[in-house]
Amino acid sequence: MIERQARRSGVFLLELMISILFFCIAAAVGLQLFVKSHCISEDAGNMNMAVHKAAAAAEVFRSGTDMEDYLKEEYSYYEKEDNTFLVSFAADWENCKTKDAEYTLWITLGEAKQRMVGHFAVKQKNGEKDKIIYGKYCKHKFTETSYHFIWDKKTTKEMTKFAGWTLNGNIAWVGYTQGLNVLMNMFCGTAVNAARGIAFTVQQKIIDFCNNFQVAVDPQITKTYSVEEYDKMHNLIIMSSKFSFYLMLVLSLPIFVEIDEILRLWLKIVPEHTANFVRLILCCSVIDIFRNPMNTSIHATGDIKVFQIWEATTLLLIVPLAYLALKLGYPAESVFVVQLIVFIIVQAERIFIVCPRIKMKKILYVRRLLLPSVKVLFTALIVPASLIIVWPIQPDNYIQLLTYLVLIAISTSSVVYFVGLAQNEKEKVKLIVKNKIGRK
Repeated sequence: MIERQARRSGVFLLELMISILFFCIAAAVGLQLFVKSHCISEDAGNMNMAVHKAAAAAEVFRSGTDMEDYLKEEYSYYEKEDNTFLVSFAADWENCKTKDAEYTLWITLGEAKQRMVGHFAVKQKNGEKDKIIYGKYCKHKFTETSYHFIWDKKTTKEMTKFAGWTLNGNIAWVGYTQGLNVLMNMFCGTAVNAARGIAFTVQQKIIDFCNNFQVAVDPQITKTYSVEEYDKMHNLIIMSSKFSFYLMLVLSLPIFVEIDEILRLWLKIVPEHTANFVRLILCCSVIDIFRNPMNTSIHATGDIKVFQIWEATTLLLIVPLAYLALKLGYPAESVFVVQLIVFIIVQAERIFIVCPRIKMKKILYVRRLLLPSVKVLFTALIVPASLIIVWPIQPDNYIQLLTYLVLIAISTSSVVYFVGLAQNEKEKVKLIVKNKIGRK
């Protein structure tokens, strides 16, 4: 009996050891497959990122945009060697210094048969030797890769003037934004300035959507001007401005109405003035959304002296006017009221200065862009006003908050479609929606 039990125990232990052995083998194989899959996925992701970076630079080159301007705006770190630009990326594809680079985007520009040509490639860190070999071979075999230094006095003068006036505009922007920070601290204290910071955080989240849309259009505006396709350029300016305004309105109007509840839900303890700051900053953003296409078009002409003088000077007036308002005892909100009024004046200046320089009739800009935008704005206000009258806003009523946000967003989108779009624009929207649904 004892011998039989011992035999059974031995068989059980043998089966247990075999099971453990098979489990270890299966686990090892599974782990190896997992690691291999992870490596393949990582390599594919890196390959996709490399293609994306090279393709983006190639599209900028094809659009006619100055490559160095694009790199300055897009990346914090890059190097220039003759006609070659080097953009370094870390292992996570964040832009970094050359010494920390894992990948490098090579952009080589040249001229062949009276045409500009560009070569775009992404290489890993261990590919430096290949670059030297390829460089020497190409320099020996292809004459278009050779270069020599020249001094073009006229071009250098034009570039210096352009850079100087652009710097003037940037200084004005920094001047009025930082100037308002100083004024807020002087007259209202750090608590109110903190409320302003929260308001700008809300604004930035909304503006990011619109900026992504406009960035895609900017190279096309520059390209159409360079090839003298003025009608197409005018259409791009109007359409990009119009759709950016509509998108801004759809996103900001629900927040404008329910900002008190949103801030209470987000922050619990809301600093004083924050809700009013958000509303006024959103109004400024709705006006300022028309700025980028006009600025891009005037920069495409290269004739920016008069434009920068008027725009920069008027924007800098925000600081003394805001100081005067606060000195006279007006509340902190008066700063943003001043900024809103100045933004409207600056937009009017852009119309009068930019339109003649890009061969665009001012009445065309007003009729096709400003009038539909104003019509949509006032029509879209009907539903929020009716909701507030019929169902007044109640604190801590989250069902009402969600209902308000959904209804206002839907009503504003409907107003944009039925009131703000021309018939041909509606057809394009329908076609885009059909294509999206068809892909799914």
